[in-house]
Amino acid sequence: MGIGIARLAAGSVAANAAQSLNTTVIAQIYTIDEPDIRAVVKDLSARQLANELIAASILSKLNLPAPRSFIVFAEPADAFGTAQVTHDNGLKIYFGSELSPHKAFHSFFNMNTAIAFRTLIDFPGWGQILAFDEWTANIDRHLNNFLFDGSTVYLFDHDRCLTGPAWTPADLIVNANHPCHQLVTALHAAMTASHRKAAKDLADAFVKLAMGLNVDQALEESYAIEVRNGVAEDIPAAESFLKARRPIIPHLCEQRLVAGGPF
Repeated sequence: MGIGIARLAAGSVAANAAQSLNTTVIAQIYTIDEPDIRAVVKDLSARQLANELIAASILSKLNLPAPRSFIVFAEPADAFGTAQVTHDNGLKIYFGSELSPHKAFHSFFNMNTAIAFRTLIDFPGWGQILAFDEWTANIDRHLNNFLFDGSTVYLFDHDRCLTGPAWTPADLIVNANHPCHQLVTALHAAMTASHRKAAKDLADAFVKLAMGLNVDQALEESYAIEVRNGVAEDIPAAESFLKARRPIIPHLCEQRLVAGGPF
């Protein structure tokens, strides 16, 4: 499916939202084939926008559950937030993801952190999430940035992958366990040895998916190169990082898991 190319519908952002510094709105976007898509549209910095596009393209290429994602162009008159990124053609650029019927994991459990946390410990797919985050150096996985329908997790919100929202090529250290959200550390500490072993097994299986991905194509079709502001020049560094990091995904995941205890 890949990243869709969409336009922000004129007048679809409420006037008060458009005039404020809101960075995320629910708005109507459209493509050549679809005239009405309700989407969560985010006003991001150039690096954050590129991160979202790259992560979303990888998820799509791997056929992992995630909301449909779009690079969203808007006329300056329809811009909202600070409209941080401008294309060479003068249009503003945002990141969009189709509005999902599913709730964020935390909200699914009525914001009961204890129950959500306990469920995540037992969730059989955690190892795959961990492997994706370790591969892409996503430093911000928490209870509100993946969706849940009772059985399947849908990943979203990756503006802090590739080591963070303001990365430079020097930050992309291939063999490093980059910082992670405190949820990940706490989760692994609360897991039993068998939980950690099951997560490691899934991470080992994930590397086969990652090795089969055409990284060049995934980045090309992410449209991240359309983001200027110094980002396009650094895409080759991100590409090299992702390629070199794939074979060591199991090792990175093991290091992260074993910090919580042996398995």
